[in-house]
Amino acid sequence: MLWIGFFLRLGIAWLLLSSGFYLAFTGDIENFHQTAREMLGLGAAVNPLIAEEFTIDDAYSYFISLIYMLTTDSMYLTSILSCLVWFFSGYFLIKIMDVLKLNLRRQKILFLIYILLPSSLLNTGVPLRESYELLAVNLSIYSSLQWYFQRNLKYLFVFFIGILLMGLMHIAMLVFGVILFIFTLILISFREDKSSYFFLLPTSLLVLIPIFGFNYISQYLDYFGGQGLEGAGAELADAVRLFQFGSIIDSGASRAQYAELQLEIDGISGLLFFLPTALFQYLFEPMPWRNLSLVDYVLVLENLMRAIFIFFGVKGLFVLPSNQKKIIFFLLACYLSTELIWAVGTTNWGTASRHHVPSLGILLLIGLAFQQYYKKMER
Repeated sequence: MLWIGFFLRLGIAWLLLSSGFYLAFTGDIENFHQTAREMLGLGAAVNPLIAEEFTIDDAYSYFISLIYMLTTDSMYLTSILSCLVWFFSGYFLIKIMDVLKLNLRRQKILFLIYILLPSSLLNTGVPLRESYELLAVNLSIYSSLQWYFQRNLKYLFVFFIGILLMGLMHIAMLVFGVILFIFTLILISFREDKSSYFFLLPTSLLVLIPIFGFNYISQYLDYFGGQGLEGAGAELADAVRLFQFGSIIDSGASRAQYAELQLEIDGISGLLFFLPTALFQYLFEPMPWRNLSLVDYVLVLENLMRAIFIFFGVKGLFVLPSNQKKIIFFLLACYLSTELIWAVGTTNWGTASRHHVPSLGILLLIGLAFQQYYKKMER
C-alpha cells in the first residue's frame, strides 16, 4: 500500500506542476523554489542579503538549494523527493502500528486513510515541508514508544534526530519537539516495572525542567522593567500577532479567513481566552453553514473525522485498561499540543489544512489503534 500512496502522490504532483495549478492553493512552493535558486545565484535576486538573514525557517530552502546545486533546479525533482520522504513517514507509521500490536484489519483501514486523505495527498507530494514534518513526527513518536517499551537508549538518539529534523523545518515544530520530549519523560515515569537507570533519567529531567523553566520565566518577567505578568503578557500577545502575520498575508482577507485580522489580546488573561477559541476554529473550520466551495466541503468531512477520532481518544482516557490508557494519554497530549501550537499562528482554514498534515499519523492512531479494546469492553 505504501507504493500505491507514493505513485499516487507522484502523479498528482506532476499534474499540479505541469498545469500550474499548484499556484492556486499555495504560493509557498514557488517561494521555496525561487529562494533556493536565488541562493545559487540563479534568476533575479529578490533578496541580495538572504545569506546574512538566515533563520531556522530558511533551512528547507537551503536544503532545496543544495539539491539544485547537486542536480538541477527542477521542482519535479524536489517533488519526487517529497514523495520519497512521505513513503518513509508511512514506513515509521507501520512500525508504530506494530509496536501497538494493531490487528491487520485496523492497520489496513488506518493506512488507507493515511494514503487517501485529500489534504495529505495535495501537500505531501509537492515540494513543501509537510512531508518532512510528517516524517519527523512519526519518527519521533516511534522512537519514544520504543524507548518506553524496549528500555533501549539507542531510541533516545533516534528521538533527538526526529526533534532536530522538526527544528530545521519550522520553529513551531521545534517547540512541539520539546513538548514531545517532556511527554515522553512523563510516559516513561509511569512505567510500573522501573529499573533504576531507566527510571532515574526521566525522573531527574522532569525535576530539572520545571526548575530551569521557573528560572527562565523569572528572568523573562524581570526583563520588562518590573511590569511583571502584564508586561510579559503584552509581549506574548505581540508574539502571537507576529506568528499569525504570515497566515494573514497568505489569506488576504479571503472567505477562508476565520480569525479577525486585528487581534485584540489583552495580556495573559486575553491570551488564555484566545487559545481555546483559536484551537477550536483551527480544528473544525470551515463550519458547514459558511459560504463554502466544493473543496471546502471536503475539509468539512475531514474535520468531522477529526472530531470523531478526538472523541475516541478522550473516551479511551476513561475506559481503556491501565497500560493502554497511558499510551492514549501520551498520543492525545502530543496531538493536542502540536495542534495548539499551529492554532496560535493560523487564521484561515486553507493554511490549517496544511498544518494538520504533520500530526495526521498521531490522529489516526488515536482514533483507530484502540478500537479492539473498545469492542471487547462493550461485549
